[in-house]
Amino acid sequence: MSEVVSQPWFGWVVLVVVGLPVASIILTEVNAVLVRRESSMARPVQLMRIYILPVGALLVLLTQLPSSLVWARAPG
Repeated sequence: MSEVVSQPWFGWVVLVVVGLPVASIILTEVNAVLVRRESSMARPVQLMRIYILPVGALLVLLTQLPSSLVWARAPG
C-alpha cells in the first residue's frame, strides 16, 4: 500500500476523486441560488459544472498520470 501512496501521481488522483464531487456539489448549490434569484450568472455556472469541471478533471488525470500506467490489456 505504501508503494501506491508514494507514487507522484497519487496526490493528483486523490485531488480529482475528492475535489470533483465536492466542486460539483458546490456549483450545483450556487447554481440553485442563482436560479432562484433569476441572476444572469446562473447559465455560466451551470455550464462550468456540466462541461468545464469534468473536462478539467480529465485533463489533470491525463497529463499527470504516467504514460507507463497500463489502462487496459488486449486479450491474446
